[in-house]
Amino acid sequence: MTAIDPISGPVRPGGRVEKSALASSPVSRPRVRQGGEAGLRRELDEWSQNAAEFAERLRVIVYGGTPNATAFSRLAHAELAAENSEDAVRAADDCLNLVVQDGHRGSFDAATAIAAIRLFLQVGYRSKVFYWLDRLPRTETLRRIRASLAAEEKRWDDVIEILDGLESPEADALRGYTLLSQGKPAEALKELRSSARFETDPDTLLNMAFAFWQLGSRKKAIHHAMQAARLAPFRRDIVFAFIELLLAAGDVQLASTEIASLKQRDVVETPNFLVLQARVSLEAEQKVKALALLKRALGDARSAGIEGLVTEIESNLAIMNFREKCKTPEDYQQKLRRAIQKNPKDIILIQSLAESLNKSSNAAELRQLIAPLDGEYAEESLLFLRYRVAYLELRFRKAAALALKWSQHDHFEPNAVSAAFLIHAEVTGDLELSCSMARSALSRFRHDALLVNNAAYVLATAGRAKEARAAVHQIEEKPFYLVATAGLVELTLGHIDSGLKLYRKASAMVDDYWDSNAKLALMRLHQVLSLRRLGIYDKIDSMELFAKSLPDVNLPSEWQERPEFVLLWRIFRSNRWPWPWAAE
Repeated sequence: MTAIDPISGPVRPGGRVEKSALASSPVSRPRVRQGGEAGLRRELDEWSQNAAEFAERLRVIVYGGTPNATAFSRLAHAELAAENSEDAVRAADDCLNLVVQDGHRGSFDAATAIAAIRLFLQVGYRSKVFYWLDRLPRTETLRRIRASLAAEEKRWDDVIEILDGLESPEADALRGYTLLSQGKPAEALKELRSSARFETDPDTLLNMAFAFWQLGSRKKAIHHAMQAARLAPFRRDIVFAFIELLLAAGDVQLASTEIASLKQRDVVETPNFLVLQARVSLEAEQKVKALALLKRALGDARSAGIEGLVTEIESNLAIMNFREKCKTPEDYQQKLRRAIQKNPKDIILIQSLAESLNKSSNAAELRQLIAPLDGEYAEESLLFLRYRVAYLELRFRKAAALALKWSQHDHFEPNAVSAAFLIHAEVTGDLELSCSMARSALSRFRHDALLVNNAAYVLATAGRAKEARAAVHQIEEKPFYLVATAGLVELTLGHIDSGLKLYRKASAMVDDYWDSNAKLALMRLHQVLSLRRLGIYDKIDSMELFAKSLPDVNLPSEWQERPEFVLLWRIFRSNRWPWPWAAE
């Protein structure tokens, strides 16, 4: 879990405002006039005074003359420049009232209407926007504004209906965004490509990158995200999304290069930018540097009064400290529990505890911890926690469905898609779909050892041993579980001796891990399960198999409380195979 959520979702065309631009350091900006901060303050005061005087003069002219929609539109924007928001809204209302009257007489000034509508959006008067949109002719631009507002409220079907029949780069881009948000990347890509043929827009390019990523085309995703970042080098949302995608793809070196490029442009290091730098440093295994960056970000966030970010950074620093100092999982869990008692709505702490809980008796505790989060966070943000609750409660079909939803929401999280295809394979036995999901995941997260392991396991179990072997070889430094899966792959290829040798190597590596007995037992169970599914278990001397590969091991005494064991037991039971591994 990270201190800031990755920007892994599509961006609504035209939905980002100027505050998302990267701010350059004042030192690097060209100055037209000298005079330092005091001089700049005088200039701003003078500008404000001039804006107020201009608005006052224009107010007298407009209200004292013949009513004119264009004049009221100009007055509305003058009032806004003078920071007279209420007067600006009143003038915009008068403007649109005249536009509607002129429309009834057969003369509709679309440009003036759009300017007034955008003023309402700028000052946050959404209710007035809808009020006037219902009374104005449905021109293409006004329909797009209505569709964009519907998209902002996630009324996807309404967006498609409003845009029906509109053919323009802008309409295509908005349709593409909508389809991408609905989890239809292939359909979205068609619309986005249509838009890009006529207009090179950074939002469209970034959405194309997200679509390619979801479809498993890693190189095209990076290419289009890079194009978007180069086209809009001062758009914070786009540049950060590009770096997030690079981190998800495991390209830490290029992510570091992008960070360095931003710093060379003297971009102001906001707290969020410091956090992103810290994440890149962590991926590059530069922990000391990452900690220093997080502490700087924390101080700056406190000074700026960004309370949400302060909490997130504090939580991540606490978790990193717990992981380093705690000797056992139980100690780590207790420290998390104490931290959660002080901050019962801290989702990051609760997520970290949920990751570490591994017994069905923990389900009630986790469910109780999630309760205060309902209504505080979007439902999508709670999918991981709901998946963990279902898994700990041994409701595996529910867990499989939630894991799938989680993976569809969090496209940059390898653990989400890994859980989705692995538990789907175990629960439903639908290896075809699981293999398809695994292949797509491998193309995106080929650097993630756990995902590669789970994908190779599913592929090997489905009889795709050569694919599984290719996947395993993507990781140079293999943890014990990947070595064991490599052994399974060799067994499925008929290479008994080399497969058993790899299992022996994996079993020796397990001793360095906590709960080594349970890990050895799981290793053996998965080995037996895969060989039985492939129909070759009985063709191998099982006693020789275990004697040459794994040390003698018993199931943990509490295995009936451990979901990973119960899930396998149910599979064995449904197939009437001996449990745990003895031949009848």
